[in-house]
Amino acid sequence: MLENQDYEAVLREPYFRSLARRGALFTHYDALFHPSYPNYLALIGGRYFGTTGDEPLDIRGSARTIADLLEAKGLTWRQYAEAYPGGCYRGEAASGPLYRRKHVPFLSFDSVAKRPSRCASIVPALAFDRRDLPNFAFYSPDMCHDGHDVCGNAYDRVKSAIRSVPGARYFGVVPPKLAQSANWLEGFLEPILADDRVIRNTLVVVTFDESLSDDNNHIYTVFLGDMVRPGARVDGCYDHYDLLRTIEENFGLGTLGAEDAKSDPIVEGVWQDARQ
Repeated sequence: MLENQDYEAVLREPYFRSLARRGALFTHYDALFHPSYPNYLALIGGRYFGTTGDEPLDIRGSARTIADLLEAKGLTWRQYAEAYPGGCYRGEAASGPLYRRKHVPFLSFDSVAKRPSRCASIVPALAFDRRDLPNFAFYSPDMCHDGHDVCGNAYDRVKSAIRSVPGARYFGVVPPKLAQSANWLEGFLEPILADDRVIRNTLVVVTFDESLSDDNNHIYTVFLGDMVRPGARVDGCYDHYDLLRTIEENFGLGTLGAEDAKSDPIVEGVWQDARQ
C-alpha cells in the first residue's frame, strides 16, 4: 500500500510502467476517500467506521476485519509495518518521521490490539520472509518508502533533472516522492517476483491509498502473479471495497456484511483463461 499519487503520474514512472506490462493494470480503479486513513480501514474492515480525518481511532467492541474471516477458516494473516516498534504499540508515531500508526490499520481495532495472541500478527517489517508468508499479508512501507514524504536527496536529484530538460515542468515529470518509492519498491518486489517458489499461486497487489488530487481519486493498481494475464488492461470500475471482496472470494471467507457485501469480486479481464 503506497501513498498519495495520481494515476497519470504513476504511469510516467518507468518501474511502475514496467509492472503494468508484466501484470494486470486497472485503468479505472478509484480510492474511496480523502484523506488516507479511511481507505486503510475500508480495505480490511469493509467500511470507514465514521472517520473523516487521519487521526487513528481505537475501534471498540467486536468490530470485525478480514482477520476474523481468515481465522474462522483456519487461515493465517500478518500485517508487516516498516519502523513499527512492535509490542502492540498504539502510539501515533515512532522512529522519528518514519512510522505512522494510521498506515497500520489492524492496530485500530481493539479486538486485535488488545488481544496479545492476535496482535502478534502485527509485526515489524524486519520479520518479512518471502519464503514464510501467511495466507494473507498486508505490507505497510515507512513514510519514505511509501512515497508520502521526500527523504534524503531525492528532491535535489529530481529538481536538477527538471532544470536540465526544457519544458519538463509543464509536460510532467515523475514527482520526487514517487521516484523514491519506485526505487524502494523495485528492490523489495523483484526478489519476490523472481522466486518461483514464492510467486507460484501468490497474488501480489500494488495499490495506493488515495490520489494526490482532491478533484478525483483515480489511482494506480496492478495485480501480479502466475494467475494474472500479463499486459492486461482492466477497464471495469473498481475500488478498495471490490479488492477486499476479491480476497474474500478467493479464500471462500464470506463477507463482513458491510460495503464489501455490496461490492463485486474482480473477475473480468484479469485472470489467465484457465482460471476464469
